[in-house]
Amino acid sequence: MLDRLTPGEPLAVLTLQVEPHRANALGHLAAAQYIALFDEAFMAFIEGSGMTDRALRHGETTPVLKDLHASYLREVKPGDTVSMSAQLLSVADQRIELLFTMQRGDRADLVATCRLDIVNLGLKTGKTVPWSASQQAILQRLMTAHAGAPAPRART
Repeated sequence: MLDRLTPGEPLAVLTLQVEPHRANALGHLAAAQYIALFDEAFMAFIEGSGMTDRALRHGETTPVLKDLHASYLREVKPGDTVSMSAQLLSVADQRIELLFTMQRGDRADLVATCRLDIVNLGLKTGKTVPWSASQQAILQRLMTAHAGAPAPRART
């Protein structure tokens, strides 16, 4: 995944077609499904970037969600193709801030955003711990690539 980094651009992490079971009674994507799709994008990001493996284990630590804020900007319906991208906004010793965007189709039609605060959790202690050297290297590479990239507006 990191081989697709383009300086100044968010990292494309997941594209999929919205399935009918994700719709609510009004015929558009249910609110909880936006979060489920962003969760799928987050999992693709942390696994694809090398931050952790599919079992969410990176040695004795794992990245976990501390806080989430989603903004719904436009309606998404079953059959729509959506693409999600990740942009690393900040890195600290034990946490990162990520912004995911969801766009409809191959157009620049921003339909939702999701800002995540992620901490690195020690599996034995249950407390936050510093990122490992390999995780720090990945985060530094992402921060360098995302430097200067404008964060998309979260609301319209």
